[in-house]
Parts: sequence; structure tokens; C-alpha cells
Amino acid sequence: MGDNTIRLLVQGAPAGAPPITVQATPAGTALEIVLPASRKLVSAQLQFVAAGGTATALEAPALDSDAFTPGADGKPDVSQGSNAHWLSIDWGRECALTALTLKAPSAKTSAPASGARVRMFSAGQWLPLPPRDTLGFGADGVASARFPPCAASRLMVELLTENKVGGNWSGVLVPGAVDLSKLSVSVQATPQPCHVSLAVGDEAPFFQHPGPLPLQPVAVDGFSRALNRWLVDHPGSTRIPLTLRAAAPASLRIAAWAVEQEPAPGDGASSGPVAPPPPPPRPESPGPGPLPQAPAPGRGRWCDPGRAAAQGFRPTPPGLGLSALELQLRNTGAVEATGTLALHADAGGAPAATPLAAPLRWQLPPGTAPAWLRCELPLPAVALPGPWWAVLRVEQGELIWYEGGEPVDGIANAAWQADGGAWIPLGAQSGGWLASRLWWLPAEA
Repeated sequence: MGDNTIRLLVQGAPAGAPPITVQATPAGTALEIVLPASRKLVSAQLQFVAAGGTATALEAPALDSDAFTPGADGKPDVSQGSNAHWLSIDWGRECALTALTLKAPSAKTSAPASGARVRMFSAGQWLPLPPRDTLGFGADGVASARFPPCAASRLMVELLTENKVGGNWSGVLVPGAVDLSKLSVSVQATPQPCHVSLAVGDEAPFFQHPGPLPLQPVAVDGFSRALNRWLVDHPGSTRIPLTLRAAAPASLRIAAWAVEQEPAPGDGASSGPVAPPPPPPRPESPGPGPLPQAPAPGRGRWCDPGRAAAQGFRPTPPGLGLSALELQLRNTGAVEATGTLALHADAGGAPAATPLAAPLRWQLPPGTAPAWLRCELPLPAVALPGPWWAVLRVEQGELIWYEGGEPVDGIANAAWQADGGAWIPLGAQSGGWLASRLWWLPAEA
């Protein structure tokens, strides 16, 4: 028997049980998933979380201003800073800032008042400091603010002074010169990593988290899809290289990870799983028809993990119950598509939030031709006395559910949904329905 263990390696060393502390760097930290050979990957999950969130003061950020003169060491002399219009604060790496304090004894709140407008530099962009970017100097010459963690490597401060209107101080701060003599600056930051990304090998990142990584676990979207794409592109591969990066060296934790493959063959004489006996044939009768055998090119509804589609139906005929549904689909991706098909009651012209029964699971292999996906309901068949919907959701992969053309008896409207939002009618311009076929059995009371 071979090794059927799925392992995670960090910098070439086996990782223990989560949480796993990892040092992320701009150059990249090597992770690797090691899989048993010749088994299909079914699902994969990964979660990151910041390793800590206690704020501390950044050491000696570099200061510069249009009012500073070079000192004996060639660096700006911050003790002489009268008539400053701007101030630059630079510590050279992305950090998760939480507080800023400017102390300039010569700045004051008595007329004319003075203040500072703050911009932060992160990932190549200048952004206003949230939640408010303008600070006022108090009577003690201090301007300070605390804020949620924000990623930045540099701050630019524009100095403001009160202007006069009609000979009187207006209380409005406008760009001007402020005396920054004997200035002191304090910037606080947490050790949260910023702009964390994950890529397969040396490819472009498939996952990016802008700003500081939070203290609550963050799921890595697209993890299963990225691993499957690598396996499709590298047949026979049992190792999947991953590259973890952050904007500056910082620790994070892998809060959870899991990779599921198809079960390994058993240890008995059989070389594979024993197939269950086929179910007896169902004495079904077809539902509404006729249906198109070849859909019109390009006419269909795109479905993926973020987009769902639904077809509405009228009540089942008297004395009959639903046995199975068939949907005309095409898998447009390179991997097997998986998901669920659920029956929902009608709620104001859209599927109700809760399904009528447990969803039916389905798989659809990749292919270039449309195919009829058949989903059989558990017996005995049950009548559906009111309007109802068949809701198709995709968990992995992507597919097209073809439009049905001319409407037929028993078919109602269709709808689609994006990111769990409201259901939107498909519209009469496409015939208003998605290619479906129903199969009946005598209903049981």
C-alpha cells in the first residue's frame, strides 16, 4: 500500500496541526500540498488569520519637511521647523497603522488655529486617513488620532491654518504654514501582515487580501479551483507548490486547512470500490414537451459558485408526483463541475429561501457538447400542489444552463441570482425559461 496521507509542507518541512505560524515575506514563502497519487481532488479549504494585534510604536520613522534644514549628520533637523507647509513620515515598509500623534509645542488652538490633513501611501496609492483625515492641534500643541488598522508605508501631512473673513478668524482651516519647531512624532502599528496573497508556484496570485490581515480567520477563495487547475495542467503530479507573500515580513497563522480526495481502493481482493446494484427502472411518464435537442448557440445562463439559476414550474398534474428532473447543461471548465439542485416553493414570483427537501447533489464532467443532467428524487414520488422552482447551484467549476426557446405547458418563468442577492427574472426576450424536462410517477398519499 502506498502513502495515503495528505500533507502540508512549509519551507519544505512538514507542518503540524493548525494553527500553524508562518512567516510571510515579499519574496515569498514556499508552501506545498503533497497528495497520494492517482486520486481525484474533491475539495480543498484554507484559512489565514493574523498572528497578533497588539499595537506598539514604530521605531524612529524618518521625517522630512520643506521647513527642515540638514543637520550635521546630513539628516533633517526637526528642532528647527518654522513655517512648514508639509511633513513626510516614512518607515520604509507596509505596516498596519492604528494611531498617529504629532506634537509641536508652537502649534496651538487659539487664533489662528492650526491643523493637519493626513494622507497614507499603500500599495502604490495615496489615500485619505480613515475615518477622518483632518486633525486639529490642541492647546498643548498635540494633534492625534486613533483608527482601525490601515496598511501604509508612509504618511504625508499637509499643514493647515485658520483664515480670516472680513477681518475675523473664520474657524476654517486652509493650507498654510505652521511652526513645527521641536516636533515629535509617534506612529503605532500592529504586527498584522498587509496585502497577503497566495499563488500556485510562480503564477499570478489567485487570492489577494488588501490591507491588514484581520484577527478573524479569512477563507482563501478559489483554493480548490487553483489546486484542480494545477493537477489538470500537470497530469500525474502529486505535489502542488504554493507561494505565500505579504507586503513586508510578518507572521500569520494558518487557522485551518483541509484537502479531500476520492477514497482510496480497499485492501480486499477487489482493485476498486464495489459498485452497488443498479436501482430498478422507474415506470415514469414524461412531463411537458417537446424540448429542443440542440440548443441555440450562445443562448444560456452562466452558472458558477457566485451565480445561480432557477426554473419555475406550475403544480404537478392531479394524481402524479415528481420522479426526476433533467436539465440541458454544458460544463465549460477544465474540471468536473459539482453542485446541488433543490426544489423550492414559490414566494412572490421567486424561489423561497428554504428548500422543500434536502438538495440533490450532482456532478458534470467537462465536455464540449451540451448534455442532459438527470437528477432523481427519492421515492415515493410526492405531488407538488403549488407553483415551485428548481434551483441550480454550482460549488465547483462553471457551466451553461441552456435556454429553452418556445415555452411549453407546465413551464413558468426562470430567474437568476448573483452572490446570494435578489432573484432577477430571465425575461421574455429569451423565451423566459431554461431547458428542463420533468418525469412523473403516480403520487402516493
